Amino acid sequence: MSIYEVIAIVISAGGIVISIISLIKAHKADKISQGQIELNIHQLISGTKKDVLDLTLMVTEKLSSDQEKTKEILNQALESAKEQNLNAYEEACAKYLDNKVDKERFKKNYIIEIRQLVERNSDKYNTTSPYKATLKVYNEWNNLEGK
Repeated sequence: MSIYEVIAIVISAGGIVISIISLIKAHKADKISQGQIELNIHQLISGTKKDVLDLTLMVTEKLSSDQEKTKEILNQALESAKEQNLNAYEEACAKYLDNKVDKERFKKNYIIEIRQLVERNSDKYNTTSPYKATLKVYNEWNNLEGK
């Protein structure tokens, strides 16, 4: 074996080592990115739930008063907040279906919430629902006949 062949082998081996190190770093970066997406999902859902709760309390307070216009505006704001909350779950479920989050952890964190959401809002989750991702995740987790 000539010196040039030895040098070529050493350079190739070095390239392989660098490739492996790059692959490991890319995997770690992917996990960090996945964690950030999961945190953003949690913050988005928590924020919309808080908005719904705040507006529900305001509407409840105003129901006993005679300010009809205020009640109407608050009810519209409440409906908007509820819609934003449903959209937050829709976005989260879309990320789940696109494999952008850890599926096991997502299911563990949201299985009960999504089941309650779909079952309590059956008027929003039907065959013509715009919330296809949420409905698909719900059916995947709760449709025992399909398993």
